[in-house]
Amino acid sequence: MRAARPRPRRARVAQRQAAIITQQQLGDGATAKAHVGRLLTKLDARDRVQLVIMTYESGLVTPPRG
Repeated sequence: MRAARPRPRRARVAQRQAAIITQQQLGDGATAKAHVGRLLTKLDARDRVQLVIMTYESGLVTPPRG
């Protein structure tokens, strides 16, 4: 079963998470934590690592070149 695509704001949070940006760089730590938590639940990801993998596999994030 394929997971639903996240809403635009959550997609941006996932993209930033995939880029390994710290929670402080995302903005308010509690807000970022809440968005990541919702993404984990919505996408049925077991942890942040799986969330990052899912963002690459879905095409939300592309590997850096160079």
